[in-house]
Amino acid sequence: MNWFEKHLGDWAKKTGHLSMLEEGAYNRMVDWCYAHEKPLPLPEKDVLKCARVRSPAEKAATLRVLHEFFVLMEDGWHQTRVDRRIAEFVKTRPASAEAKLAQNERKKRSRERRAALFEALRNAGLSPLWNATNRELLDMFEEYEVTLPVTAPVTATSHGMESRDGPGAQFPLPNNAAAVTGHGSRTVTEVTATRAGQACKAMRRAGLPDANPSHPLLLRLLEGGATDEELSTAAAEASARRKPFVYALGIVEGRRRDAAALGPVAPATQRESAASALMREFVPRVASGNGGPT
Repeated sequence: MNWFEKHLGDWAKKTGHLSMLEEGAYNRMVDWCYAHEKPLPLPEKDVLKCARVRSPAEKAATLRVLHEFFVLMEDGWHQTRVDRRIAEFVKTRPASAEAKLAQNERKKRSRERRAALFEALRNAGLSPLWNATNRELLDMFEEYEVTLPVTAPVTATSHGMESRDGPGAQFPLPNNAAAVTGHGSRTVTEVTATRAGQACKAMRRAGLPDANPSHPLLLRLLEGGATDEELSTAAAEASARRKPFVYALGIVEGRRRDAAALGPVAPATQRESAASALMREFVPRVASGNGGPT
């Protein structure tokens, strides 16, 4: 809130018994609540910081006013009228202001995610460039099998990502890269994650930047034996048609289903044996004049 109505009569009636120092402390605390749109913080030492207390006299005045006009609750010190006005303001806040707040929050989360990615890579002994894109950072996690930080959640979308992953950009994030233990062993989940990361790298090279290693259909295809060649070929087709990552997965799934419906192809040795048997039956009949073309 940048402003609020101050009814002088009501103010004077409520604060008429306060000294100048006490009224100044009360005014500062109320202003802080309005500016931050929330109650005063729980610890009294933090309340003193909000009121910008400098001397013992100011501290004593602030604490007297705090306990007289504010009520302590689980999330901080509340003032009834201030709470009511903040609630009314938030309810009628212009849509543009709400959008700006949401944008600022997205930028903040994006910076925090990016910082967490850099920190995890540096802890693993890697030194990414300061201007590396988020996609380049994720590729490093997959290539060097570094565990992704759990503090950097991202909502995967099918809309791809901005060219340089600007603030607020969304990008698909694997659930977990392969984490190598101190004994050099890896779980099935970790091996699957590494295999999915390799497959996605092949699909990205074929033109699909939104390839997501945690997609359930991709994992199912890999468990069924899908190869990088199959996936990258489908990715190239999907990219040429301006289709997303899931479209390429659908191509692979459909082709593998069709191949399964046709059944297994007989090995070459079996085909040769069948041909030899026919020839053994056919040649004697031709020699005796009882068979063969007429």
